[in-house]
Amino acid sequence: MLSSLVSSLLALHDGGRPALDGLCTIIRWTSSFSCPLRWPPCGSPGPGSSNGAWPSLARYLSGHDIEKNIETLSQGYSRALDESDPAGLEQVWGVLRATEDVLCRQVRKLSEDFAGVEPTATRVSKFPIWLPRSPAFDRSFDMREALRVHARGICRAVEEQDASSSKDRAFAILAEVLLMQHTCHWYCRSKSAASARMLASHRTSYEQLVGAVLPQTREEYLGLVA
Repeated sequence: MLSSLVSSLLALHDGGRPALDGLCTIIRWTSSFSCPLRWPPCGSPGPGSSNGAWPSLARYLSGHDIEKNIETLSQGYSRALDESDPAGLEQVWGVLRATEDVLCRQVRKLSEDFAGVEPTATRVSKFPIWLPRSPAFDRSFDMREALRVHARGICRAVEEQDASSSKDRAFAILAEVLLMQHTCHWYCRSKSAASARMLASHRTSYEQLVGAVLPQTREEYLGLVA
């Protein structure tokens, strides 16, 4: 069902963004948390960040209901695609819109909370692999700003697509959240590790994902990490 959900979303999409064959696996934020969208623990040496005393990203994530809201949305999106009655479909999308609004507030609050982390602990090397105390950290980005970019992107997908179809909104939100997951894994490990995990788990390349998010998000994101 999960696979057919996003496959249907992509099939019905206008084609402005490339299809992501594995985007459906973002939905697997189930109670078992067996899927790769489980947030990285960030609790042992070897992070992508440049400081060995970096904070636990999972600790910040655990203070929010992001996983719960994504699970609710994924189940609702599946129901919406199976709904044939127009009145019932309108009701489903109405309920989902409320959850999308909550998700927006949650990721925005996450970025605000993480903004208080010491700057020395939030630098992320742009080098593909993690090297301790590498000169590559001279080329780095700030995880605090990255989370702000992702929060704006997710909220933009929720708030600024009123003229688009609900299916377009669902596609955009899923793509934006998956890119945020990639950044979290990058912070905790490395860009190569994050991209490999995404490709193996979601059957989606890093390039595909960057191409799937909203244009303004892509511009801000690449301006930060490129």
